[in-house]
Amino acid sequence: MTECAQDHQSKMFTILSIIVFVICAALLVAVVDIPPVLDYPNHYARIWLLSGGIGEAPLSSIYELDWSRTSTNIGIDLIAWKLGPVLGAVAIAKSALFLAIVMPPLGAALLNRYLLGAWHPWQVAIFFFAWCATMIGGFMNFQIGIGLALLFAIADACLHKRTWVLQFGWRVCATTILYYDHAFAAAFFLLVVVALEFSARFTPFQDRHAFWNFCRRAMMATMAWGAALIAIACLQEGKGTVPGEDFHAMWNDRMVSQVWNLLSAIWSYTLIVDVLFLIGLLVVQSILRKNGYRLHAGLLIATALLVVLSIASPRSAFGTGWISWRFPIMAALAATAMFLPSHLQRRSPSIVLCLIIVMTVFGRFAWISYNWVAYQPTVAHVRDLLVQIPPGSAVLQVGHVFKERSSQAPAFERMSWYDDTYRHLATLAVPIARSFVPTVFTAKGKQPLMVTPHWRSIDVPEDNLISTSTLICIPPEKFEGGYRNYLADWRNRFDYVLLLNADQPDKIAGMDLIGGLDLVDGSGFAQLYRVDRGWRADIGDLRPAYCDAAEPWQ
Repeated sequence: MTECAQDHQSKMFTILSIIVFVICAALLVAVVDIPPVLDYPNHYARIWLLSGGIGEAPLSSIYELDWSRTSTNIGIDLIAWKLGPVLGAVAIAKSALFLAIVMPPLGAALLNRYLLGAWHPWQVAIFFFAWCATMIGGFMNFQIGIGLALLFAIADACLHKRTWVLQFGWRVCATTILYYDHAFAAAFFLLVVVALEFSARFTPFQDRHAFWNFCRRAMMATMAWGAALIAIACLQEGKGTVPGEDFHAMWNDRMVSQVWNLLSAIWSYTLIVDVLFLIGLLVVQSILRKNGYRLHAGLLIATALLVVLSIASPRSAFGTGWISWRFPIMAALAATAMFLPSHLQRRSPSIVLCLIIVMTVFGRFAWISYNWVAYQPTVAHVRDLLVQIPPGSAVLQVGHVFKERSSQAPAFERMSWYDDTYRHLATLAVPIARSFVPTVFTAKGKQPLMVTPHWRSIDVPEDNLISTSTLICIPPEKFEGGYRNYLADWRNRFDYVLLLNADQPDKIAGMDLIGGLDLVDGSGFAQLYRVDRGWRADIGDLRPAYCDAAEPWQ
């Protein structure tokens, strides 16, 4: 086989494989109702409100919008607000989920195609990173933003020979769009642009003229980026910030947590499965390295910087979680884009390589798809319970919080580390039952959605799934004035309690039930209870011993 014919086959394999992956992702998103993606139900509830649901009674008296509260992390919110009334909330939410899956690897693959100057099977292998902690966590604006940042960086490189005025204007516009979508995306765009300006080789470190030329170009890129942020700040006039938020940092201060932190680039539901597929990717790269390769110097430096930021950043700070877990996937995308393999010179290695790539990328896709489809009976069960709630009710979500991952629990109920993927299912009560749920995202600086003053005392900007032991062991008055003020006097404030993970014991309270709740319906995973506001604990009731033996999860 001639070299030209083999290159043509590699090109066709790459293009067709990427098209097939994109189509499969679209079909998966279309078929699945609510996937086991951590924040997705919460985002869907907000998208439904922004798409017109907020104007329906009784929700019109519960939720309201204030766009001055934030200027970033609102890409999907803006689209839902403008197009939701026409397209519908389901179409907007599913489109966002689809883009969150395909945009990051597609951006990295196309950047690799641009730098390599040809299609190559390696670009299919990059789609291994479609699944990571931030994707399974449901960080859709972030996922879409970093993918868009890579695509914008390619467009920026194509404008390299145009006038500086045109390129400056483009960079201001691109940064503005990315910042409104997500601040991390805007920063990633600048980093990739500067990396491409550095050049494919380490010439700026070897030649003084090349070094000063790079500094000039990097300064121009930074000035355009800064100009966009200054313009946004002027438009906001200081709004959209969180002035009272303290640092409150949590660090990855142990070796184990750092390993988990770096592995967040590949997390899905079961780490051992993720690692097995990762081995396939490493085999692919090993074959390509033996065949010959080069690394893009600028992106190599950018990757190293992102790894350092992954290690040095707090896991959470300023009321924002998963900070350090965002850098590993950005590092992985930059690393895959920087790897520029030579064209395959023999047919035999090419066939083996393509087979391994297909098994790795589409095998992992099949694993994710299996978990998403297997999760649907759980979603249907919760839906059946929520339709029984009268409109205008206040619904409190609690759960049996796990002590450690149960071997009997389905993989889709947990992310690879510890986070439960079902924690926000109760927020579906907003679109399904037209009811209030306190954990719908309403954080100032992050979402334009907020609750009306009448409901504000039982709202929380964002919260995790609280344990049944929290309500059993902690007197309601203890929550008064704290972050979880919405739990103070919860018996008189909420009408219904939705218990999740009810078929598994809580890490502290076991299978003990909260007093004063009447079962409405449900068995197995989810149970719906009506709050008996006339219930009072008997004077002779003893506080369970486990309340003193372990601190309930607060």
